[in-house]
Amino acid sequence: MYWVFNFIVGLTIVTGQQDCKNAVFNDCKFPAVYTAIHADDIDTCAAICDVYAVSGTCSMYTFEAEELIGENCKIYDMQTTIPDFQAACNEVGVPVNDECVFYDDECTVTNLCPTCISCGTGTCGGYMQMDCEFQGEIMERHPGVTFDTCQLLCRIEKAAYINYYRESNDCHCMATDKRVCKKQVVQYGTDINVCNPENKVSCANEEWTEDPSSGLCYHISSEVRSWSDAHAACLSMSDSYYNSDLASIHSATEMEFIKNLLPSVNKHFWAGLNDIQKEGSYIWTDGSSVTYTDWHYGEPNNDNGGKEEDCIEMPYGYDFEWNDNVCTISEYFVCKKTEIDYKTK
Repeated sequence: MYWVFNFIVGLTIVTGQQDCKNAVFNDCKFPAVYTAIHADDIDTCAAICDVYAVSGTCSMYTFEAEELIGENCKIYDMQTTIPDFQAACNEVGVPVNDECVFYDDECTVTNLCPTCISCGTGTCGGYMQMDCEFQGEIMERHPGVTFDTCQLLCRIEKAAYINYYRESNDCHCMATDKRVCKKQVVQYGTDINVCNPENKVSCANEEWTEDPSSGLCYHISSEVRSWSDAHAACLSMSDSYYNSDLASIHSATEMEFIKNLLPSVNKHFWAGLNDIQKEGSYIWTDGSSVTYTDWHYGEPNNDNGGKEEDCIEMPYGYDFEWNDNVCTISEYFVCKKTEIDYKTK
């Protein structure tokens, strides 16, 4: 998909610190268009690309969603990957905040630049949410100047933002700096329904139960495994939409929902909390913060006949309140799915 805006758009390159950018790049070097056709929607454009792909002449396509009249579906015969395509994008938009302007794809946080611009990208099977809309009035246009001159002129004019076209050396001094990331480029063979965050797919099925209040899903195992094997089993259940891991629990409400899923029989269930790396320093396997605990009275005690108890279980005999236990014991387990955020991936 390829949305066109009234103002210059920007792309963050997937190198360096992906979540911290102070330069927004976008000058993508699109190849020559093989053919351009009108399409009513992106699905039709994708189908057109499929037809041309049979003869090897569609490797990538763009769809201009706001251009509903005219040739808004462009077919490209370009054998490349989305990361390679991104690497060729070199147009930059940067904020005008004294020294907080750098022409690169790294971010240096200083007292003059306390935060960095982040414009989400995601590469899912060739689908790339890549560009940002810059909204606001253009204060001044300076054609044919260097980037350094553009930076200087926009500072003198007290612009809020610079838009600089590197190939044409055109400089736009912008009055505002609002950025909205909405542009996509799609590689042939990509399932946009998987990659488009607007097309959500429920995590619930015959093996997963969704909590409607949070949109999170939980799987209760029917077989026993050691804690590490249970962790691996949960990770293997990730898919194109959701990451799966041993369950992390962050509130009494979430704990109550999980308890209602557990069978009323004498079974123990692994969760993701553990202090394997450092005794007494508990972490969740999914990397989330430990903001809630539900220990049984006297736990954790790391007491099992001299064996280390580094992994957390929820035993029926404790009304599923938490207990530390030896990680090599085989138990049932609880997995949890969280939605993949392609906007920030």
